[in-house]
Amino acid sequence: LVVVDAMHKANYASRICHSCRPNCEAKVTAVDGQYQIGIYSVRPIVYGEEVTFDYNSVTESKEEYEASVCLCGSQVCRGSFLNLTGEGAFQKVLKECHGILNRHQLMLEACELNCVSEEDYIELGKAGLGSCLLSGLPDWLVAYAARLVRFIHFERTKLPQVILTHNLEEKRKYFTDICMDTEKNEAEIQAEGVFNQRI
Repeated sequence: LVVVDAMHKANYASRICHSCRPNCEAKVTAVDGQYQIGIYSVRPIVYGEEVTFDYNSVTESKEEYEASVCLCGSQVCRGSFLNLTGEGAFQKVLKECHGILNRHQLMLEACELNCVSEEDYIELGKAGLGSCLLSGLPDWLVAYAARLVRFIHFERTKLPQVILTHNLEEKRKYFTDICMDTEKNEAEIQAEGVFNQRI
């Protein structure tokens, strides 16, 4: 898990507030071999409109969740800028479908082939892992990275349902009124956050 704290070094982006229906998103990219966070618009932003993004932050603490009040005012506001979940949900697909033996198998395959296919480069490029980050690495390592990226995409398709199931079980312990559409949307957002962290 990577946490970015803008207290000591930041720019204007550190002043951007959370919204449950944001007009921007934060994406981690590689620029000149270094990771950077970029803020990209997801829809047209009208003059005078506040620039916002979804923090995609999670907590396992009900108290912290309830204290983190969201004031975005959107129709789909979750009421908190945190998502209430457990780490186990984020790891479930990884543990079930990509255990240590599977990872070793992918590494051995990459070592045996010791070449990078055009498809590998396309996958890596889509994930933002271009030549600036991978230049100078051995072919087997680049091929292995491409195989991991493929799994991360696979996990992204399975994770929303796993997170939704987990969140519903947890929230039903504390809340009686649960909106299924909101919960599905939250699960999608959390899965996207896990996807970005994995990449």
